[in-house]
Amino acid sequence: MFFDLKELSEQGIRKTQSFISVYDRSLNTGYIYLAEDGEAFEYADGKAMDSRTGEQFAPGELPLEPVVAVEAFSFAWNAFYPESEHP
Repeated sequence: MFFDLKELSEQGIRKTQSFISVYDRSLNTGYIYLAEDGEAFEYADGKAMDSRTGEQFAPGELPLEPVVAVEAFSFAWNAFYPESEHP
């Protein structure tokens, strides 16, 4: 699974069936979390907002299970992990 940092910076939040990534503009990085059924977050003013409750979270503080992220070139990642989940 990978998220493109440039696309993430433009959209603020990206989702796949299994993961959610949130952009942190203060650090120019993204945080990745395991997505659970029914998770619905939106990105506003540099924060992730739970669409169900309206509660806001800093990008690195979502109440979800974090995933260790590694920055890599997508072509290299795809060569080693061709079955990766893409947003």
